[in-house]
Amino acid sequence: MARALSGTSACERCHDPHDARRRARTLVHRASLSPAPRLSAEDRWKALRTVSRGDVVYRSVLTAVALVLPAVLVALTAELVVNAWVQLVSLDPDVFQKALEKLWTFGGAVVTPEGDVSRGKEGWQRAYEEQREHRKTQLVLMRRFADGPICRMLQLVRAYVRSWAVL
Repeated sequence: MARALSGTSACERCHDPHDARRRARTLVHRASLSPAPRLSAEDRWKALRTVSRGDVVYRSVLTAVALVLPAVLVALTAELVVNAWVQLVSLDPDVFQKALEKLWTFGGAVVTPEGDVSRGKEGWQRAYEEQREHRKTQLVLMRRFADGPICRMLQLVRAYVRSWAVL
């Protein structure tokens, strides 16, 4: 019987329902089994930290990256602000005024009568890009007009006549 039970655990041998001698021990054994002690958060953390050397290195690298990334983000943001400030301060007032006027025209900025400026509505870029394309087309057409083989005066008269024909 000892050989037959050698592959089983001690607990399985105590709980064998066919062995009358062990049935009495089962009750005593079950009474002596206490639930596993609850580990504190610190003990669980210690158990997790000492799993393997690779896990320790991996967690260390992740922790380092998690600590470094916010610092890098702050540094990049600070650099961006400093560079933008230098550009704004060194910007010619006339150029700044013209840019602000364009933003206000297309809704990218809101200018109050008191002179306060705030961010405008989203989507203003679409109208601005459409106007830019229109201006580029006008420049191309003017270039063709100036470089064309036909007399410029004749081209102007034809355009004028066409515009009157449409009306």
